[in-house]
Amino acid sequence: SKISFVKNRFNELAYEKLSKGITNPKPEYVSSFAESCESITDGTCEFCILPISNSTDGHMKSFYSMLDRYELKISASTDIEDDIGTVKYARIARACKPVDLKDKNAKYIFEFSVISSDGEFLSPLFTVADLAQATPVSIDSIPVEYDSHLKRFFFTFSLTPQNATPFRLYVALKFQNYTPIGIYKEIK
Repeated sequence: SKISFVKNRFNELAYEKLSKGITNPKPEYVSSFAESCESITDGTCEFCILPISNSTDGHMKSFYSMLDRYELKISASTDIEDDIGTVKYARIARACKPVDLKDKNAKYIFEFSVISSDGEFLSPLFTVADLAQATPVSIDSIPVEYDSHLKRFFFTFSLTPQNATPFRLYVALKFQNYTPIGIYKEIK
């Protein structure tokens, strides 16, 4: 499986960790992050590696915009220490991987966004999250480019494989402006 990424020391460290569990991983060097995403959509590569957050700035909105633009999903993540702090890198794929229900001790990260004009949906969302034992990891929002009255809310939850499917189903059915970003494990 070819994995594209921009060649530098930190991306190579992320590749080493994120290629574990991939059958016959092969690096494919590209000159830009956009080219890396395009390599998945054109079928040249099965995965790419992108930085998605850091300990200084939090979520890197430009990379999440690329996921949205190219309709890609996060399939795994890992943390890499750099000179300033920690950078979270993600292995990106065309679709979300299925949750492994056999691994009872696993913790999954579920990321998604919802577009809304207000935050009224937050209370029922967190009530259901509590019932599903989904622990909030981060919440963020940005204005939607095409309508200043709307915001895109980004959510990250940690949850068990057994609770992942019912919680994902609730979110998908309840919110018509829901976009899955990924359901994945963090690779240490």
